[in-house]
Order: sequence, then C-alpha cells, then structure tokens
Amino acid sequence: MPDQTLDPYTQDLYDKVASLRKEVANLRTAYLSADRQLNAMSQLADKTTSDAVRETIVAEEFVRLALESAQAAHQAAKILGNPALIEVTHHCLTVSQEALDYASASTSINADRQTKGGS
Repeated sequence: MPDQTLDPYTQDLYDKVASLRKEVANLRTAYLSADRQLNAMSQLADKTTSDAVRETIVAEEFVRLALESAQAAHQAAKILGNPALIEVTHHCLTVSQEALDYASASTSINADRQTKGGS
C-alpha cells in the first residue's frame, strides 16, 4: 500500500491552498453581506442623517476589511504561483476596491446630507 503522507513542502502548499479556499469563501460571504448592507443604505433617504452616516461608516470599514483580506489572499496566491488562483484573487481584489469606492462615496453623500440639514 502506498505511503499516504505528504512531504513537508507539499503539505505546506496543500495547507496554504486550503486556507486560501476558505479565505475566498469567507470573502464571498463578506461581499454578499456588504452588498446587502450597501443596498439597504441606498434606501436610507428617510432615516435620520446621523444614523445614516454612522451606518455607512460601519459598512465602509467592513468593506475596507474585506479589501485587506482580498489583498492578503492575492499576495498568498502570487507566492504560490498558481495562475488560476492569482486570477480569482485578483478579481476579488478588484471587486473589493470597487465596493470600497462605493461605500466611501455613500459615506461622503450621507455626511454631506447631514451638514446640509438632511435635505
């Protein structure tokens, strides 16, 4: 019966790929959650502006965290040198940056509404 153990290098690569797979799954969950929050924020016109600003700041920080996670996953993929994984994590990185840009704009809009008296 062949030996079922992996050499340390292969095991380390396997562990990294498994970790990256979990990270990508977590990012997907984070993106879905951020998307729900951002969609809900777009309907905040009737809420008080201070509440809206607080909520958008929280969402922006959440998206910023997702961007940092995407950057870490992309760096790890580049270290592994797996072209398919690099491509997927680059896509996640791009989407995360777009989400952060959107969340930052939303925060600015709500903050501007508050300084203008909620109009």
